Amino acid sequence: MRDRLCLDYKYIFGDHMARCSHQAKLYYIKLMFHAENGFVANSLEVLDSLGFDKSVFIELVANEEILTLPGRSEVFITSYFLHTRFNPASWLSSPYAIYWKGKLYTKKNGVATFTPQSNADPSGESHTQSEIKRLVNEIADLHSGKAQWDSILADIESVK
Repeated sequence: MRDRLCLDYKYIFGDHMARCSHQAKLYYIKLMFHAENGFVANSLEVLDSLGFDKSVFIELVANEEILTLPGRSEVFITSYFLHTRFNPASWLSSPYAIYWKGKLYTKKNGVATFTPQSNADPSGESHTQSEIKRLVNEIADLHSGKAQWDSILADIESVK
């Protein structure tokens, strides 16, 4: 778990999140502590640690606070980049990118969605789709060690 976490107070206590119960807000905050590049690998474990039932998880999905893919256990926190101000393309360097590419898009405000954005790629930035696909495919095919991994990450950073 992280020692520090940035959260946008106005977002969590604004009208959008007002549709969520206090339990869902607490669960959301705890998910943020477990998120890496927006993904949480153990969302149900976090839910159980709070003693909440699955309806709290479903509440966040229904309010579009977390995204799920059929057959995948990880979830994506839609406003992760809004809170952290990290690079919205950083999720492309995660181990989950090969499953989520072509499905996950970032709006200009930093909120993730399954809806493609006009004139945008999955990172929400000005990269071309072919550049992103090439980099993600290189990551997926990576089997030769850390030196090649470092080279791929450097390529991703240079595309920004």
